[in-house]
Amino acid sequence: MKSSTRILVALVAAFLVAFWLLRGQSRFLALEQQVATARALAGEHGLTESEVLALGELVDGHRDVDRWRHAVETFVRQRPAVGSDLAVLAAAGHQELVDGALVDTIGDRGKALAALSGRPEALAVGRFAAMRDRFSARTRD
Repeated sequence: MKSSTRILVALVAAFLVAFWLLRGQSRFLALEQQVATARALAGEHGLTESEVLALGELVDGHRDVDRWRHAVETFVRQRPAVGSDLAVLAAAGHQELVDGALVDTIGDRGKALAALSGRPEALAVGRFAAMRDRFSARTRD
């Protein structure tokens, strides 16, 4: 076997090992394996599986089911009052930030969300939407 072939085989093997290790650390794939929990939470709270899985991804639900359940309950409780985007922020652990923005904007949801849009915590809203869509493409919602 030529030395260039050995090098190529070694590089391919290293790539495959790295890919396998990274795949094993994927929160998305870990949550996908928790579909029974997601179905139970979705049925209990009237959400889609993809919404529940996306909330779980925000709070590392695959590691802490109680934290995941709390995020789902917070989302369901807050959504009628503050809308989906602010409810996502509250579910992600930023309830005080949401409350402060609503106080500052005298309860105007749109202005509160706009006021928070420049903060790093607000990235949770976009992440939730992206993960919800990604999970939706792979679940039976």
